[in-house]
Amino acid sequence: MKVSLRLFVLDDHPVARQGLVSVLELDSDIDIVGTASSLTDVDTRINAAGPSVVLADLLVGDRRGTELVPMLAEHANGTPPPPVLIFSSVEDPATALDALERGAAGYVVKTASMETLRDAIHTVADGNVFIDPTLAAEMIGLRVNGAARERDLSKREQELLRLMSTGMTNKQIGAELYLSEKTVKNYLTGAFRKIGVRNRTEAALWARDHLA
Repeated sequence: MKVSLRLFVLDDHPVARQGLVSVLELDSDIDIVGTASSLTDVDTRINAAGPSVVLADLLVGDRRGTELVPMLAEHANGTPPPPVLIFSSVEDPATALDALERGAAGYVVKTASMETLRDAIHTVADGNVFIDPTLAAEMIGLRVNGAARERDLSKREQELLRLMSTGMTNKQIGAELYLSEKTVKNYLTGAFRKIGVRNRTEAALWARDHLA
């Protein structure tokens, strides 16, 4: 008899989590063995459930799904921990590369088809790495280009990105640095263009990874 793949789902959005589980449960090869909405004590729950794969959102509250990797390794008790597959709305090659460098077994975007998601789950379950096809080509040169993009930023742009990554609004950043809100916006728009991101979420993630 064919053994089903055991999947644990971590996502802090109830509707998204429940919808994802409902769809994946239709796959006869996948058995949902648990779900969670936060990282609190989730490693204990995952170890008890014994999944083949953990499907985790990139951002879980104010934490990252990749934090699961060292947590699971620490409590593996000598056995290989389950691979963590990141399922994210952030369609940024640098963010995907960072997730892999932090130990994730794969990265798939939420705009992917269910066929792609299922393929990703089975790929990492088999011990392989999965990279979303829409990001793979751009990830090839990022190890070299990442440092170059950081050097392209002025010190002021780097300063603003750091403050923005802490959750500050343009108005709050302006008050902190004695700049007008419009000036802050202009600086950030230029910085976004230089580092190749499209919005504040992607920029904040980039800044946390490159400007810490």
